[in-house]
Amino acid sequence: MKAIRTSLFLGFCAACSVLLPGNADARGSAVIRESGHINIGVEPGLPPLGEYDARNELAGYDIDIGRAIAAGLGVEPRFVTLSSSGRIPYLLAGKVDIVLGGLTRTPERAEVIAFSRPLYSEQFAIISPFERKIMSFGDLTSGAHQLVEVRGST
Repeated sequence: MKAIRTSLFLGFCAACSVLLPGNADARGSAVIRESGHINIGVEPGLPPLGEYDARNELAGYDIDIGRAIAAGLGVEPRFVTLSSSGRIPYLLAGKVDIVLGGLTRTPERAEVIAFSRPLYSEQFAIISPFERKIMSFGDLTSGAHQLVEVRGST
């Protein structure tokens, strides 16, 4: 329970840092409070971060963090579903006030959006059938294997 409270508090702190004036034309915290809602971009296809539950309602870590941020600001959360490739365009177009989810910080992105401190960290791994015996990145140099990734991800 303490870990959940800590995560929610960190999420609120992260949102506050995102809501401070930055390069994107996002609504400031005073405007958000005055409107009574915050528009939060989430990707529902990345469980356990975001997904649709058995009742077809948004659920997951990002949703919980979004609700905590809204509660901390005293406003209603309005979740806007988007894809990985839509995160920055939605921010820049003002369709969302913040986006929750993994996004690699690059110098180009930092020129146009404000990043918070990380809410969590991820690790990357090679996933393959055991019989292929791929145990390291070096095993992929032969060209005998096809690599795939999620479009718009790192």
